[in-house]
Amino acid sequence: MKARTAVLTLAAAAALLQMFTGLSGAAPGSAVGGGSPQTGTAVLTVTSGLAAQPGAVNPLAGKPLVLFRESFDAFLRRKGMFQGPPGAPAKLPPLGVWANSCQTGSPACKQALYEMQPNSAGETKTDAAGRGVLPGVPPGTYYLFSLAPHNGRLLVWDLRVVLKPGANSVTLDQSNTAPLDANAARTNPPAGGGESAAASRPCPVTEAPRAAKPGARANSVLSVVGTGYVYTRTTVDSRTGQPIGPQYTERGNFSDTTLYLLDEDAETILQSAGIEPGMMGSRLGMLAFLDASTQLEKVSELGALAAAFGQPGAVSEITAMSKPDLDCAMKAIRAHSVAEMTTDANARGAFPGVPPGTYYLFGRFYRVNKPVRAGAVSWNQRVTLKPGQNLLRLSVDNAALK
Repeated sequence: MKARTAVLTLAAAAALLQMFTGLSGAAPGSAVGGGSPQTGTAVLTVTSGLAAQPGAVNPLAGKPLVLFRESFDAFLRRKGMFQGPPGAPAKLPPLGVWANSCQTGSPACKQALYEMQPNSAGETKTDAAGRGVLPGVPPGTYYLFSLAPHNGRLLVWDLRVVLKPGANSVTLDQSNTAPLDANAARTNPPAGGGESAAASRPCPVTEAPRAAKPGARANSVLSVVGTGYVYTRTTVDSRTGQPIGPQYTERGNFSDTTLYLLDEDAETILQSAGIEPGMMGSRLGMLAFLDASTQLEKVSELGALAAAFGQPGAVSEITAMSKPDLDCAMKAIRAHSVAEMTTDANARGAFPGVPPGTYYLFGRFYRVNKPVRAGAVSWNQRVTLKPGQNLLRLSVDNAALK
């Protein structure tokens, strides 16, 4: 057996499949719950794009289908699992190292799947034709996970899917498998589950920018005035809890801030773009996180630190993974914007000539911009505009994220 191969024998793959499906004990075609129970309007139908050999069943017949809330490969990276030897010339992705651990019978193979189970939004098994229908889940972004032996190799899918309300479908074949070794990562089309797939992630936003309400008189003006902020930082001794040194205070205002007047609240719009709350706890928080992540390459110290830990390309990978999601999120915001403006040096501005009605004022301000944006304040303020002049005071207090 080659020391670093990610290709499993058919016997090892069969044992792995038995182990995996044993987590839930589901019968083929039956839906089971993983993690917390989920119900929703988005239903995903999965079909096999793998051809069956004459007299044989489809390679995907009776195989597990799991809808995870997070990529399995990204989960392994986040947990620091299956990273492989640092500095190896042809380092396997964590998913490939995990597959190798399954080949060797390591208990860590099964343990990783058990730890991933709380991230499951729904599970099922395919029928004899390799077809399966997952239970309804709330619309949003998920990762379809499955595995099957095919032509002496183990195929693993860790496929990013953006589910809309109603019926959704995807076909699993060799073109959208997850890369398990260095060669596959270069030659296989990205599967959407790992960082290498960042550039190919589909953006579900297709709407054109909103036009003014037909027939409505655009006779409302919204003036915005920034009321400023005060930022105070005190260094505290971790042992005594007492302040150390002088207190730092910064005063400023929300100048040069781009604001959008949206026809729907920003959280709902970001959800439609596939942005999930994730580790930040809110979609607005995740948007700020993505924004900062796209700029990490500007911090040379981070690149040097990553290289010292045997991950010289880690910072670039984070940037490449974050940028498509950030671009998609802002595309969705602009698609729902009926008006846009940027505050002046005095943190003042106006949206002139919009129809009366209810809107949401959205904008982002960063107290720190170099080398990486930080200290985010984001607004998602509901405003009802009447004909004539309207005024909104922009403050930290009415910010949705601060």
